[in-house]
Amino acid sequence: MGCWFLRRALLSVVIFNSQFKTRYHGHESYGLEKKELLNKAGIDEKTLSNPDGRIGIKKMARLWELAVEKSGDDCFGLRVVQFLHPTTFHALGPALLASCNLYEALERLCRVYHIISDEVEVRIDLLKDDISLCFTPFPGQPLPVGASVDAFMAVAISYARTLDDDNLIPVKVEFMHESVGEVKKFEDLFRAPVYFSQSDNRILFKNNDVYKPLPTANAEIARQNDKIVTEYLARFKKTRVDQQVRARLIDLLSLGEPDMESTAKAIGLSQRSLHRYLQSQGTSFREILDDTRKQLADLYIRQPHLSVTEVAFMLGYSDSSNFSRAFKRWFGKSPIAYRK
Repeated sequence: MGCWFLRRALLSVVIFNSQFKTRYHGHESYGLEKKELLNKAGIDEKTLSNPDGRIGIKKMARLWELAVEKSGDDCFGLRVVQFLHPTTFHALGPALLASCNLYEALERLCRVYHIISDEVEVRIDLLKDDISLCFTPFPGQPLPVGASVDAFMAVAISYARTLDDDNLIPVKVEFMHESVGEVKKFEDLFRAPVYFSQSDNRILFKNNDVYKPLPTANAEIARQNDKIVTEYLARFKKTRVDQQVRARLIDLLSLGEPDMESTAKAIGLSQRSLHRYLQSQGTSFREILDDTRKQLADLYIRQPHLSVTEVAFMLGYSDSSNFSRAFKRWFGKSPIAYRK
């Protein structure tokens, strides 16, 4: 599947009026015929009004190509960011806003980027003095349309500035595709050196910028929206059993440590089938349980009104000592030291 939520912003830029240029929420848009573009891309218009609708990668790629061709704008992908708002990406937007710092927000994006697209892998590379947010095509797959990558990376820097500081300046930005249009438009948007024909699509941030506390941080809001996003992923992507397990564990942990048998039953599988599915996806029940606990522990321990014992019980531990040992393994220090 391809871009889902971005398609709406894309269509906002190019469509809605037969005049050459129209204004949409204060921004100029290209007045191209919606039906013509959708028909040529092979996209059913009804999909656009379906909250759970998805568009295949090939069709979405064709829509991007048509948008660039018909608009005559080689920098078309950069325009999409003007038509986004915090709720464009379902509950992921509010979850990002509630992150404790930019690094946590980027980590959150990497965990659930499937809500946006299955076309690239989104990951963080830790460097000596910087961190790199990468948008890497999957091996053996055709490279994404350049405009779609431009849009993804423009959206990433836009959200980062919304979270942290409108004056946030990356170290540099790199694209795999060749230089297109006016390079200055890229440099103006990212406010950093921009390079093309590189080995990866990535944005480099300074460590000092990504670890600053965010004024909008709220662990409980982040957790609630994480749950909504995870449940959504489990619903639309039923073949991803690991996402279904993760969503169920968030509910079950407060009742005690869930076992594989009860979790399998909760998602309608036998224990043997669950094991087989997770193995085929390169993970295991214990790994997902441990990772889910780690994510929730990081959220809960930031809540000053919750004691360490309460957090331990909320994560399904029978006593705080087992939780403290697990916490030190995850974060390198005790819950109390981490909270301080």
